[in-house]
Amino acid sequence: MRIAILPNLTRNGSRECIAQIIDILIAFNAQIYTISEYKKILNDDRLFFLEKIEEVVEKCDISITIGGDGTITHAAKYAVLAQKPILGINLGRVGFVATLERDDLCKLELLFLGKYFINRRAMISAHVYDQDSTHKKTFYALNDVVISQIEAVKISDFIMFYKKEKFYYRSDGLIFSTPTGSTAYSLSAGGPVIDPEISCILFSQICPHSVCQRPTIFSSSSEFAVRAHSPKADKKLAVIVDGRVVCEFSWREIVKVSLFDKCLELISFEKQNFYGNFKKKFISPVD
Repeated sequence: MRIAILPNLTRNGSRECIAQIIDILIAFNAQIYTISEYKKILNDDRLFFLEKIEEVVEKCDISITIGGDGTITHAAKYAVLAQKPILGINLGRVGFVATLERDDLCKLELLFLGKYFINRRAMISAHVYDQDSTHKKTFYALNDVVISQIEAVKISDFIMFYKKEKFYYRSDGLIFSTPTGSTAYSLSAGGPVIDPEISCILFSQICPHSVCQRPTIFSSSSEFAVRAHSPKADKKLAVIVDGRVVCEFSWREIVKVSLFDKCLELISFEKQNFYGNFKKKFISPVD
């Protein structure tokens, strides 16, 4: 079995954890691949190194991310395009998407016995088009796509097109979230928590300039187009994918958002109880 190791080396204890994982995987005759930039840091001649993360993911049967949920969201777009599953090992604080804790590394042997579950998670795609409808860029998000000001926190005017109708919004930004992302930024903006087995898009606003605006759940087939309402926003708006600014766009351009037609596959060694996990991670126990 070929396995990709995709770590966040800034996490405390990450190198020790990686060493443990490598030893376990090698004991089961796995071939381990990772990115060339980690060669000097990991310094292990049992590893195979490739230049780009997409090459590593494509080459392997399974990708193991080591870090927090952010490490998973970074790897997600490569994994979903290659249709390869991810196992997330949590070294972060919450680790809501990751399904294996550092203390349970012994369970890695279950990969080689085929004793694991696949959990499918919806992803959102965002397509940026020029004023003449020329396609420029495409991005994929496991949690959310956010459209907001890039230079400072400042209220903006947006136009959203949905089913041939035009809607006007005034807020600090717009959030398009997957059910997985309903426990991320959207939750902080007052959005509901959605079971990831439900296929839908959650639309929320960041600090809306209206008491009547509330988060709304749309069907999985919904498509949205967003642009700035005014030329004053030129070169100030950004598309933010899973917390990373991926591009700037002007009022002349349009961002189209919809669910991606492929799902991310996440590995777990136990059947997932969404609400039980949510309660454990987010709700403090009452004595």
